[in-house]
Amino acid sequence: MAIPGELSKALKARRLVPFAGSGVSRAVLCKDGTRAFSDWKDLLLHMEAAVRKVDRPAAAYLKSRIKLKQYLEAAEMGRKSLGKGWVRFLQEEFRRERSAIDTASLELAQALWRLGSELVITTNYERVLQWAADAEGKKDFVDFTSTDGGHLGRIKQWPVTQPSVWHLHGSMEKPDEIVLTPDGYQRLYPASGDGVYRAGLPALRETMAAHSLLFVGFGMEQAIRQQLEWVEEVYQAAGPKHFVLVRESELKKKTAELRGLPIEPVGFTGYGPPLLEKLAELAGIVGNQPVIEVRSHGNPAKYLADLAEETAWIDLDKFKMQNSEARRFAMEKLYIEPLMPGRGMEKPVQLREAIGNQQSTLILGDAGSGKSTFLRAVAHGAPASGRFPVLVKLAELEEFQDDPRRERKSDWAQNVADPRWITYFLASQGKGLDAAFWDAQLRRGETTLLLDGLDESADRSRRRAICQLILAARREFAACRMVVTSRDGAEDGLVKLEGFATL
Repeated sequence: MAIPGELSKALKARRLVPFAGSGVSRAVLCKDGTRAFSDWKDLLLHMEAAVRKVDRPAAAYLKSRIKLKQYLEAAEMGRKSLGKGWVRFLQEEFRRERSAIDTASLELAQALWRLGSELVITTNYERVLQWAADAEGKKDFVDFTSTDGGHLGRIKQWPVTQPSVWHLHGSMEKPDEIVLTPDGYQRLYPASGDGVYRAGLPALRETMAAHSLLFVGFGMEQAIRQQLEWVEEVYQAAGPKHFVLVRESELKKKTAELRGLPIEPVGFTGYGPPLLEKLAELAGIVGNQPVIEVRSHGNPAKYLADLAEETAWIDLDKFKMQNSEARRFAMEKLYIEPLMPGRGMEKPVQLREAIGNQQSTLILGDAGSGKSTFLRAVAHGAPASGRFPVLVKLAELEEFQDDPRRERKSDWAQNVADPRWITYFLASQGKGLDAAFWDAQLRRGETTLLLDGLDESADRSRRRAICQLILAARREFAACRMVVTSRDGAEDGLVKLEGFATL
């Protein structure tokens, strides 16, 4: 089966992150030829046998849940019944000594480390990926769980340069964090809010929005599907496509099962050597392609300091003063936050809060209504809330594009709607930050890109081109928040930004 173009592109750019499911661990054998680890069903059958020794009625209930494939409910009953013996049961199932493992059976896990990423995500609890990394000669290895905010923060600084395994559902090193029962899933995937593991869920969503995932040995469980659905909805289908390896005999069924999700099944002929051959084919695409450097060149301190000074004031030069009073006022002393009217009995909310609930926002207003001042206020206050503001006046970007001194040797520079114009415009501002820095920064979830004055383009055709540039930037920089302002001209086709929430 041919390799999808988007998968090939992600591999070449080193922006594909392998996601290992239980099938990767099930391939591992002990030296006596037995399987080292159980799958979901076998795990629960072993659990039922352990429960039967202490509580036969509970074991009967657990067995009935297994027959109905209600695996989470069965696991919860097992944990309650085993009580203090729960951790010991998990250790017996998932703790293995490396010396007992047949090294040759690690080849599937090793193949994941050849796909160009130093980060592998897994829902498995054991150390198979660590053993495989060691077999691949990788040094300074780290692993972490969804409670480790420090490591989760570092994986945003792409590329990850240190071999790393993210145990999304916990590991045997931290058995109290293992996600195996309904309450564990609720801690990581709450119905609302960030949950107990506050860094875990946002980091997963940002990774899904910024990188292509390749699911290997993974059954696409409901919790992961829901996160992909969330990302697809919030980012208005602007994020990357993901992929899952599936046996060709199951392709049709899996394609129907995943309809509506940004996941494309990729076929292989069978387990064992055929699966390894498929992964070797993917690794061949990576080849000697250079890593796209997202950890970039330059220190943004000067940019942020200059932006803070620039946005700290409201200038009232248009007011005719009768004396020499200052026409410049501190933002925090004069600025009043606009309010969005509530619906029904709901209270009005601040405009800044309203844009915080959206990934892509278009703010429309009359000339002089305060749109630009609002963006300046957002930019000024963003660093205090942990966000990185990037303020661009679209009229200045257009002047930059039209400058006759600008070189147009690159093919992309012939297209005024190419999003790279934004990064090169920012690099031209003389802050010691190059286009690679801005490309990296705009790919980060903590960045807010503020684009001011869509209506100020020179003519209607140019406004359409700027709209196309904005939409292209929305697709390219899927993780960052984006806010655009314009005079309200939607009725005559002035503004057309599909997928943007309009305020």
